[in-house]
Amino acid sequence: MKAKILDTKIICENKHSAHNYFGWPTVAKLRDGKIMVGASGFRVRHVCPYGKAVVCTSYDDGETWTPPTVVIDTLIDDRDVGITPFGESSVMVMSLSDSMEYINEFYGAIKDESHPRFDRFGKFKDYSLAYAEFVKDKENVNEFLGSNFRVSHDNGLTFGPIHNVPPMIPHGPCVLPDGRIFAMGNTRGDGIHYDRFLSSYIINPDTGECELVSKIYSDDFITEDVIACEPYTIVTKSGKMIVHIRVENSDMSIKTTYQCESYDLGKTFTKPHKLFDDDTGATPTHILQHSSGALIAVHAWRKESGIDAMVSTDDGETWEKGLEIYRNEELLDWSYPSSCELSDGSILTVFYADPEGEPNSKACSVMAVKWRLEK
Repeated sequence: MKAKILDTKIICENKHSAHNYFGWPTVAKLRDGKIMVGASGFRVRHVCPYGKAVVCTSYDDGETWTPPTVVIDTLIDDRDVGITPFGESSVMVMSLSDSMEYINEFYGAIKDESHPRFDRFGKFKDYSLAYAEFVKDKENVNEFLGSNFRVSHDNGLTFGPIHNVPPMIPHGPCVLPDGRIFAMGNTRGDGIHYDRFLSSYIINPDTGECELVSKIYSDDFITEDVIACEPYTIVTKSGKMIVHIRVENSDMSIKTTYQCESYDLGKTFTKPHKLFDDDTGATPTHILQHSSGALIAVHAWRKESGIDAMVSTDDGETWEKGLEIYRNEELLDWSYPSSCELSDGSILTVFYADPEGEPNSKACSVMAVKWRLEK
C-alpha cells in the first residue's frame, strides 16, 4: 500500500507573538461531523510553563479552521492535548501538566553557552524561571499535576469543570463498546519522573472518579534504563484492544514502539513486543480504524525527519510499514501525529512541526496532511 498525498497545510499558529509554539496535537471527528484538533498552544518553547490546552474546529471537513480557543489553562504547563468524542454529543479534552519543579530542574541545568540545550532554550531561561518563581507560593499551584480534562456535552460549544485524574495520555482515552471511558497512561509520582508501570482506569466523565482496572509493569518487558510511556489504546471492531507504547532511554538512542493486546477489555494484557527491528525512529503512535476495516497507525519517523504510517488489515497481527506522509529535511522539532477519517474516506493526519526549517529559532505550528490509502 501507499499514501497518496492530497494536501498539506498549517492549521494552527501564532506567528506574530513570542508565544508562537504549538505542540502535541490530537485530531478527532466529533459526533456531529465537525473536526476538532486539540494542542498545547501559546507556548514559547518545547519546555516552558506557559502552555494552554486549546482547540481549533473545522466545519468543512478540514478545509478551514477556527482560531485556537483555550479550554484548559492552569497555573502550570498544560501539554499534550487529547480529544475523545463519546456518547451522542460529548467530547473530552484532556491535557497533561508538568510541575514547576520540572521547569526549575530543566532550565536550572542550562548554566551557560556550553550546555547542549543552550541554543534552543537559553534565551527562554530567565522568562520561564521568573514565572516559576511567581507561582511557587500560590496554594493551588500543584492542584492540577498529572492529567486534567473538561467535557462538553454539546459537541465542543461549552465545557464543564476541570477534573484531575492520574494517567498521562497524550492523545486521550478510548471508548469501550459499552460507552465507558478507558484510560491507560503513565503516572509521575514525584511530579518529574515516570513511574515504571502503565495504569489503566475507567473514568467517569462527569465526576472525574477513576476505577483502577489493571497495570502493565515496565520491568516485565524492558530493562531498567529504558522507560515505557505515552501509550495509545484502541478497541477494534472485533472487540480486541490494541495498545502501542512508546519505549525510550534517557539519551534517546532508543526510541521505538511496542504493542500489546487485551481480549477482556483491559483487565489483562499480552506481554508487549517490539514492532520495529530498529530502535531509533518510530514513536509515538496513534491508531485509527478506517471504515474499510484497516488499522492505520501514524508515527514520527526520526531517521528521515518526517511522519510515516503503517497499516494492518488483520486486526493488528501484522503491519505494513513505511508509508510516507510528510518529509522535511530542515525539521528540528516535530512529532505526535494523529488521524481521523474524513467524509470521503480520505485521512487527515495532524502533527506539530517547525515547517520553515529555521534551526534553533523557529517555533512550531500544528500541521495537517490530507491523504488517501491506495494499493
